[in-house]
Amino acid sequence: MFDTNVVGAFLTLKHFTPLVQRSTDRLVVVMSSIFGSIASVKFTDALGAIAPYRVSKSALNMLVASYVVDADVRSANVRAIAMHPGWVQTDMGSSAAPLTVDQSTRGVVEVVQHAVAAATASAGAVEKEYTRRLAAEHLVYVDYTGAVLDW
Repeated sequence: MFDTNVVGAFLTLKHFTPLVQRSTDRLVVVMSSIFGSIASVKFTDALGAIAPYRVSKSALNMLVASYVVDADVRSANVRAIAMHPGWVQTDMGSSAAPLTVDQSTRGVVEVVQHAVAAATASAGAVEKEYTRRLAAEHLVYVDYTGAVLDW
């Protein structure tokens, strides 16, 4: 779990950074989870089988936060989104989850497209909270609807 959620993301960011720095959009997105939020731990059961998953997603959030403050990444104006896809009807999410894969995917794509469009638009066009934070801080933690989450 840690290898996939953290080591895999670290290696991907490390090796793709030169390409991202030369890209037009200069945006990276990592698939996080609301379970990676330290602020939300008081509202959920943090022990048991879910604890390793929570820890790996919290580590992923720290990784992406550390990534955007790297001098080379920052100087290239690279921005990052840590994205919670929602509770989705997958093998992991189960049929009890309220979102289909299609609903989650559409939301994720819309958030990313809006973030890219806002980065290339005039300052007045940045009207959503997450795009304002992304422009100001180069980093935002959101869900598939664009709602800003607490780290």
